[in-house]
Amino acid sequence: MNMGGALGDLNWLDQGDVPMVSFQCPHDPFAPYTTGVLIVPTTGNQIIEVSGAYDVHAEINGYPAPNNNEVYQSASLSDPLSLEAIANGGSDGLFPVLNNYVDGAPTQPYDGSPWQWWDEAAAQAYDDANGTAIWATQMTLNPDMGPTEANMWIDVIQDYTAPRLALAMGVASTGPGCTDDAACNFNALASDDDGSCSYADAGYNCDGESLNIEGCTSAIACNYNEAATIDDGSCDYLEGTDIPTGADVVWLVGLTLSGTPYESLAGGCEAGGGVNPDVSINGVIVGDGSTPLSMAGISDPTGLLGELAALASTVQFSICGTGMTVAALGNNIPMVGNGTFWMSPIPVSADPTTGAGQYLWAAPMYNFTIGCGIPDACNFSGDPCELSLACTFPGCTDEGADNYDPAAGCDAGNCVTSGCTNDGATNYNAAANTDDGSCLFLVTLQVNMSEVATSGVNIAGAFQGWDPAATACADLGGGVYEYAIALAPGTYEYKFVNGNAWGDDEYVNGDCSNGAGNRVVIVVDAATGNGTPCYTSCDDCAPVVVMGCTYDAADNYNAAANDDDGSCEFSGGSDCVGDLDGDGVSATADLLLFLSVFGSSCN
Repeated sequence: MNMGGALGDLNWLDQGDVPMVSFQCPHDPFAPYTTGVLIVPTTGNQIIEVSGAYDVHAEINGYPAPNNNEVYQSASLSDPLSLEAIANGGSDGLFPVLNNYVDGAPTQPYDGSPWQWWDEAAAQAYDDANGTAIWATQMTLNPDMGPTEANMWIDVIQDYTAPRLALAMGVASTGPGCTDDAACNFNALASDDDGSCSYADAGYNCDGESLNIEGCTSAIACNYNEAATIDDGSCDYLEGTDIPTGADVVWLVGLTLSGTPYESLAGGCEAGGGVNPDVSINGVIVGDGSTPLSMAGISDPTGLLGELAALASTVQFSICGTGMTVAALGNNIPMVGNGTFWMSPIPVSADPTTGAGQYLWAAPMYNFTIGCGIPDACNFSGDPCELSLACTFPGCTDEGADNYDPAAGCDAGNCVTSGCTNDGATNYNAAANTDDGSCLFLVTLQVNMSEVATSGVNIAGAFQGWDPAATACADLGGGVYEYAIALAPGTYEYKFVNGNAWGDDEYVNGDCSNGAGNRVVIVVDAATGNGTPCYTSCDDCAPVVVMGCTYDAADNYNAAANDDDGSCEFSGGSDCVGDLDGDGVSATADLLLFLSVFGSSCN
């Protein structure tokens, strides 16, 4: 008889060996159902290639008739369990154990032996003594483990094995009997019904025990009664005060990061058996225990745990003394505490990129040291496993900067002061480090009106709204007028107006014109001028001859004159001949003055 095991190889089988009956889960992750490598459940170590129940019975059924199981196969048993084994892909003698299967797949794939259970107190005592989490691990992998599930499968094993064992041992044979499998005295070897069937009274089993057992039927409740068949509303999900709850206790919940692309965010905390509290969601535990507890007010400060936040908003859990059980992802997960946080005994998910298993953890916020565990912060404590509620970060500390950050704890060297950075501009800002394109440059526009009679000279252009009367030019003398303005680099059109109305304006042709009568000036990133063109022209005016005294030491010097007419006049000095020093006496001092310049060349 084989219950969930695998054999080293098939060489030990021989035709004529004793009959065999096997029970095994087809998806057993440790003992192969067909042929594969045997794995140690507690360590994951691979041991040796073995053959499971399916290949063993295939070998037996392949022997020439009569094979080893002929003694009961010849009876062609058709009871419900025999038919179930065949329907589930087994054979006569091989019963596939489809425990908690949905659509052909196990919902609890690690529950390979549902006919067994552990005593909770004994298992937890062992964990306490050895620092292990065997009870929590097994209850996560097999949340239905207990007498109810086990006894059901023990009944199946006995009911399937008994008729085959009786035939093999020759203690019974097929014949008349009770053929109704609902009867208390159903006989799988009965070939025809003899009317002997007896039945249990309504609401009772065949042993006269009531089937209506009231109690708490929720597996995560503190007072869960596995034997209860009727929920009496007594379930209690909160017992004791060892684990704090309530609206004033913030809880952190996260997933381990080792082996994932975000492993660096773990900060080395997990290598020491801890977690990084900064990479977590947070919320509060609500509920009075009359219904399953839940989390509320959930937020994801890092923005990395959106899926966990969504999951946390839907899970239910219980707190019983120092224990916490979470119902999530189709499993009831007994969390294991270590004094600081509680963690799932097995991974609850796998990273989609690396496949690394991620463990769920949870803890009250104040269980962690509060400080600054972020290495990039100004006041990093040196411990990356601190809860970072007091960090300050680099920023611009210059109050005059555009990006001044009053919350910055230290200067990041990134201050931005916008302005004109060209020292040739009229609005140059020596404090600016980022040019904002606002530089303006001096543009001097002149016109020579000497060939026309003037009646007030104005300038009109794009830079002043094309108003012929709004902007007067300064008279520099000699018929030259000027207008100065600070402009940004670009191309501007303008014209001079001999008066203050349209119709008094000039019309210009030539290389300084836009081709439609306006002048054009191109402003670059430096002071710009247009020369001194003649009115209505791009060229200078013809020179004007101004007669007069051009000697600037003369009493009648004329600065506007450009042709000397010999009219210069000079003051005569002293009336005393030879009185060079002007003291009224011609003496030795005057001779010395004369000798000091004697021989000098004069222009």
